[in-house]
Amino acid sequence: MKIDDSLLEPTAKMSGSFQDMVSSNVTMLLDADPAIAESNDLYRDFHQAIRDRPAEHEIFGLLDACIQIVSERVQFLQSIVQKAARGQPKFQRILSSLNHLVLEQNTWELIRTLYFDRLQSNLASDSDTEMDVGLSGNFVSDKEIVDDLFKREASTRQNQLVIDWLELCAAQQFASKYEQVEFFSDNAVAWENTLMQLHQKGKVSLNHERPLVTEMDPDAPIRQNKPLADLDKEDEARLLNHVFTHLRAGQLIEAEDLCVKCGQAWRAATLEGWRLYHDPNYNQSDRDEVEGNVCRDVWKDVCWKMSQDERIHTCEKAIYALLSGNLKALLPACVTWEDWLWAHYRVMVDARSEQEVRTTTNSTRPQQQLPSIYWEKKLTPEMIFQELQASPLQVERNNSPTENILS
Repeated sequence: MKIDDSLLEPTAKMSGSFQDMVSSNVTMLLDADPAIAESNDLYRDFHQAIRDRPAEHEIFGLLDACIQIVSERVQFLQSIVQKAARGQPKFQRILSSLNHLVLEQNTWELIRTLYFDRLQSNLASDSDTEMDVGLSGNFVSDKEIVDDLFKREASTRQNQLVIDWLELCAAQQFASKYEQVEFFSDNAVAWENTLMQLHQKGKVSLNHERPLVTEMDPDAPIRQNKPLADLDKEDEARLLNHVFTHLRAGQLIEAEDLCVKCGQAWRAATLEGWRLYHDPNYNQSDRDEVEGNVCRDVWKDVCWKMSQDERIHTCEKAIYALLSGNLKALLPACVTWEDWLWAHYRVMVDARSEQEVRTTTNSTRPQQQLPSIYWEKKLTPEMIFQELQASPLQVERNNSPTENILS
């Protein structure tokens, strides 16, 4: 469930003057101390922004100005890093300054997003009344139930805003950090090396040290307890890592498209099962398209079981753990403190949404039961930060400004 994307849109664009400075003399800029120079500029510009917008009603203009100020420095240093040789003396200090400024920029964007929502909540006199599913005898879909939850429950809505923000930050880093999986495949055929060897079976002597799968359906490796060809195993691991990274960045559609491009349309279909069911035709005369998964509860139970299967790759388990709310199976694929924060928040919102659907639905079909462990631990932001404080990523936590804003 996504909150209004306009709240999370980057508000700043790079001015021409900074680009001209970068092009003029990168070596001269490297000789200076970037950390001190950028800090001094920031303090001065922040002070000026506050003086220019002293009134209370100008708060969002002030926040936009702060984001603009930091964003220009980020893009300025990114241009230097792209043009500079890594062996130059000041390179690492510039890179460190860039990383700190990116954190600064992201922090201002989070402040703006949460403050805007909290202000709107106060103006709307947000209430926690429950939806009347029996009103006028109308059928209420899973999607309508969760949409209503986000409208009336400010805490859940703001938790989702944090998720959207964490995913947007990850998406901004995604393109530059990960190799394109499509470059490693000439066509949309999954496990093409295994397929080729199966076609050649009996024609030539392959002298395999171990037998490969003899069937090409998605369940064959587990059902037969036999491996794919080595090159296909490498491609599979790369694809799974890339799909998980897309999901970490909130890019479900991109993850599905990638699966299709790599010949695994079936995997894209398993991801699509996440969508909440909604049939608008119950309450209107015009015919519209039905969306979502009417058997989402069954699909979610299967995803949970897959995330528990030790025979499955770690990233694949994490993908289905994310979709089913299995925090224990999701965390092994999380690397940074922000990843851990995102995982906990995703599971927290997932459980709250699932609870609302199951207690509010007027569907007559019995719901597939989830494991008791899914319901046992009801996370809150306070509990999450206590757990993160005791996590292996304690050092990173000390360097992150996010906790102070969300606590």
